[in-house]
Formats: sequence, C-alpha cells, structure tokens
Amino acid sequence: MSVAPEVASDQNEAPVGAAAREGAGAYRWYVIALLTASYATHTFDRNVVNTLVEPIKHEFHASDSALGFMTGLAYAAPFALAGLPLGALVDRVRRQRLLAGLLLVWSGMTALGGVCQSFVALLFSRAAVGAAESGSPPTALALVSDYFPPRLRAFATSIYYVGAPIGAVTGVYITALITAEHGWRVALFIAGVPGALLALLIFFTVREPGRGGLDAVRSEGSPSFLSVFGLIGRNAGLFLILAALVAGAMAQVGIGAWMQAVLLRSYHLPMKEVGALSGISGAFSAAGAFLGGVLGNVVAKGRTERLLVICGVSILAAIPFTLMVLLGAGGPLNLVPFFATALLNPVYYGPGFSLMLSLAPATMRGRMMAVTLVVSNILGAGIGPQIIGWISDYLATRHDPLALPHATACLTVAGVTAGLLFLVAIAFAPRGLTQPLDTGTSKARTPA
Repeated sequence: MSVAPEVASDQNEAPVGAAAREGAGAYRWYVIALLTASYATHTFDRNVVNTLVEPIKHEFHASDSALGFMTGLAYAAPFALAGLPLGALVDRVRRQRLLAGLLLVWSGMTALGGVCQSFVALLFSRAAVGAAESGSPPTALALVSDYFPPRLRAFATSIYYVGAPIGAVTGVYITALITAEHGWRVALFIAGVPGALLALLIFFTVREPGRGGLDAVRSEGSPSFLSVFGLIGRNAGLFLILAALVAGAMAQVGIGAWMQAVLLRSYHLPMKEVGALSGISGAFSAAGAFLGGVLGNVVAKGRTERLLVICGVSILAAIPFTLMVLLGAGGPLNLVPFFATALLNPVYYGPGFSLMLSLAPATMRGRMMAVTLVVSNILGAGIGPQIIGWISDYLATRHDPLALPHATACLTVAGVTAGLLFLVAIAFAPRGLTQPLDTGTSKARTPA
C-alpha cells in the first residue's frame, strides 16, 4: 500500500466566513471548560465503583471474575449497544441538548446504585450508566470540532481529556473519604449530584455551532454507519489509529480498573491513603493530558505524522514504569514509577482522538467518534478488566500470593501494541495539517 501524500498545509488552517468565526473568542474557552467538566463527571461516575471494589466484594461475597464483570462488561456492553444509535443522533440533533440529557440520566443511575440491595441490581445500575455515557464523548468532541480549527483541535481535545484525571482525582479521593466514614452506598449517591447541576448549565448556556464551519473543505450529505466503516476500511492510516486507540484503552482502562484494589490488597494500604495517592496521581494524569495538548500545538503544530510520534512514544515510555509498580507489589510502594505512569499514560489522548475527529468529515463526526469509542470500550473497558479478573482467579488457584498485580501486569502487552501501531500508522496516514479525508462528497471552501 502506498504512503499517503501530504494533503494539507498551514494555509488550510485559516477558517473562512461567518461560520468559521462562530467559535472564535473567549466564549469557546468557556464551552471547552464545560465540556471538560462533563467528561470529569463522566469519568467520576464511570470509575467510582473501581474504588469500591473491595467493600462491594466483602458485602456481596463476589469473586474477582464477578468484580471484573462489574467494572468491565456490565458497563461496556450497554455502552456498545447504545453508542452507535446515540452517535447517529449526534449528527442530527442539537448537541448541547443531547449532552445535557445524557448527563441527567447517567448521574441519576449512579446515585441509584447506592440503594441496590443485591449484586445483580448493582450490575443493572452500572449498565444504565454505561448506556447513557456512551453518547457523551462523541457529542462533546463533535462540538469541539466546530469551536476549534484543525491546528488547535489536538490542544482543545487534550483539554477535554484533562477531565478524565480530574474526575479520577475528585472521584477516588472523595469516594475513599466518604466510604471510610459512611460506607460505599453513600459514596455512590453523592457521586450522582454534580452531573445533574452541570446538565442545567450546559442546556441553558452552550450555543449550538454550525457543523464543519472551521474546516478547509465542506462536507455534504448524510452518511450512514456503512460509510463510516467504509472510510475506515479504505484508509489504512485511519484503521491503524483506531486499532492503536483500542489497544491503548484495553491497557489503560483495564489496569486502571484494578489499581486501587492492588494498592489495598497487595500493598496493604488503608483506604484513606489509597484515596490520597490516587488523588495525587490524578493531578499527574491531568498534567500529562495537558502536556499532550501542548506538544500537539507547539511541537506537532497539528501535523498528523508528529501527532502520531507523540502518541506512540508516550505510551511506550509508560510501560516500564507500570511494570515497576505492579511487579514490585508486596513491598513498599515506589512513588516515582507510580506517578511517572500517571503522567505518561494520558499524553496520547488529545493527539490520538483529535486525529480521528479531524480526519472524519463534519457530517459523520458523531458516528466516527461513536464507532471509535464503542470499539475502544467494548474491547478496552469491557474485555480488559475481565481478562485481569480471569487471570487473577486462575493464579490464585495456583497459590500465587500476588495473583492480582501479576494478572494486571499481563495487560501491558496491549500497551506495547498500541504504541507500535501509532508509529506504524505514520507510514500510511495523510501527512501535514490534519483535514477531513475525501469521501467524494466534500468540496473545497473558498475565502469569503
């Protein structure tokens, strides 16, 4: 397969006409702040049960395989089922209203988990959270693409993904404190409150921008999901980026789902200390996500090949530190690799996901991001934690005293795969400033 030519240069960055000016000025930074807050709430409500694994295990006498299902497939399978139809809605309806409605639903279902009297009921509440949250990133990222021009999208997308560690910081720390004092049920109920308040703010203060107004080409038509899959199938670079994002999700979500349990069970740390350490590591993760945006803006300048280098190198650099943390379990926790892992892991978020966003035509961005996130979640968030649970139970039958950290370390193979796929994609992805791929329905814009 031939290497794709350089298809965009810096002059394509300049937006044209009134539509392009719609996202300019201070208001777009207000919008990205709200979208980042929505993703922080998303991450908080999604991951809150990770901190509660041990008390839930003790109350319901659940196995690690069952807990892996709760933190993985019970969330990811409904996410996958609802993600594609919600992605289609993103391309058809007012996106800020859709995001506000989804926030209300998943926040309410998170709070409802606090009153569940059986493990099965708790699984159903997590399934509802997964279904509602599946529409959140495609909706928010589609809005990002219409508030920020191509060169700034990696930076804006990275700011959005800073919401993930912010949600983890506040979620783990607050959840650990509340659980230690009042139990895991109260922690789940309180976790549902912020999203309901944020939903109202988004509904009443965020304006709906025009679609594709900041792109150098105008996308036309109303493509189907078959068009999305066709675009991915025809473009090796796009396919490799998608595969890298999926492998990265499997490694990071899978390992992250069990890290608090590793600290509690294998490092024998108290719940409050786990909460404090997770909060500090979350601050490092926020810095890492922001660093990815700075590198994408200052070093890569929005150019595809440079963004892919940032993604691949950052993921591969994190692997040795992750292994040091997991294989060192049973002794004192080494904070240097623990925090280094937190810093390096999220660097690829903004550059990686912004590439999928910008390579998709404006009329299919909701569907493209839905496909990306559904596949990433069903294989990453779903299969990743479950694989660790299975391996941990197996190693426990072999009398391995460190079954859980050893099982978790196995998933670093997926991280290595992700880093290599990003680097291989450099040979196939379009070079230069990222612009929508040609689908035969796009026309170049002329200056107004």
